[in-house]
Amino acid sequence: MMPTSVLALPLAHLVIEVANNEDWIDSLVYAVSDTDPPEQLDLRGIAFEMHLRRQPEIHEIVLAASTMDRRLSIGSPPNVGFLIFYVPQEIMKGVWAGKYVGDVRARDAEFERVVFTVELTVLEGITR
Repeated sequence: MMPTSVLALPLAHLVIEVANNEDWIDSLVYAVSDTDPPEQLDLRGIAFEMHLRRQPEIHEIVLAASTMDRRLSIGSPPNVGFLIFYVPQEIMKGVWAGKYVGDVRARDAEFERVVFTVELTVLEGITR
């Protein structure tokens, strides 16, 4: 199967809560809705990058993740439609509790575009 173009990925909005005393692990699956059963969209060949900030106007990046640093990854075959978020507790403990905004960009050999906007709430973890 040929890798998917980023143009096949819709823009979606994510609302996520995670604590700063845990690993942040989430996964999303891209499925082709007009197949029965739904097939996964093949994400291989697409690079993903995420930046989170306190507000869009503030230049400081509070948290970054990408397929390059493996904090974002694509599932192993046959689960190549999964985008996996994994930020270890060691990184999360350095993020202050609060609300953050961000986006996730996807890039292939031809195109680059935003595929997710993100509202992240980091909760103050109690158990340490």
